[in-house]
Amino acid sequence: MVIGRRLRLLAGRLTTVARTVGDPVAEHRATTTLSLPVESADDLGTTAAAFNALLTALERERRFRSVLHATSDVTALLNPAGEIAFVSDSVTDVLGWARQDLVGRSVRELLHADDGDLFTADGHPVSRDQERTQVFVVQARHRDGGWRHLEVSSSDRRDDPVIDGVLLTARDVTERLELQRRLSFQATHDDLTGLPNRAAVLDRADALLADPRGGGRLAVVFLDLDGFKEV
Repeated sequence: MVIGRRLRLLAGRLTTVARTVGDPVAEHRATTTLSLPVESADDLGTTAAAFNALLTALERERRFRSVLHATSDVTALLNPAGEIAFVSDSVTDVLGWARQDLVGRSVRELLHADDGDLFTADGHPVSRDQERTQVFVVQARHRDGGWRHLEVSSSDRRDDPVIDGVLLTARDVTERLELQRRLSFQATHDDLTGLPNRAAVLDRADALLADPRGGGRLAVVFLDLDGFKEV
């Protein structure tokens, strides 16, 4: 009678855990409340202890996933085929896509054609200087059809049997790069006309004079735009 009750309790808890693990919505719920009492040292007691250890491991994984989903950076895992096996919730804020829209797709589908050389044909980041970790900037397609610049850090862990893939962490740097571009333009161009300013012209002249192919000679053409110089 007691054994039957304990078996039914174990079977019910196992079923609940299996449903929780397989449900993407329920995966965020704690499982520690499902632990079983270890009432004996027999096979049932050993099984209950093993079940509780499994719950502890699942809880650690749940907390880890919660941390990943709470960060603003996008975290993704590419499987050996270059497909997205996991991506954090923050991808929605950064690129507009829901997680389920991207899981199973090749990462190359999101890349701009100009950045194709940064990834191999099977969808993995190209290794530079045999380094396992790479940092680079790519243009990724937003769901609205636009493009965002992402600073990506990749770590190749295909030789790790636990991970068996490539870990990616991506941060949106679109605004930062645009600000840098504007500041660089303002430093070398006139605010009113948008033409290169004196500093830019002198820098360019110095570069041309230093070029041995020019023989040290330089021609300068001065154009006065309708007496604008007098303004």
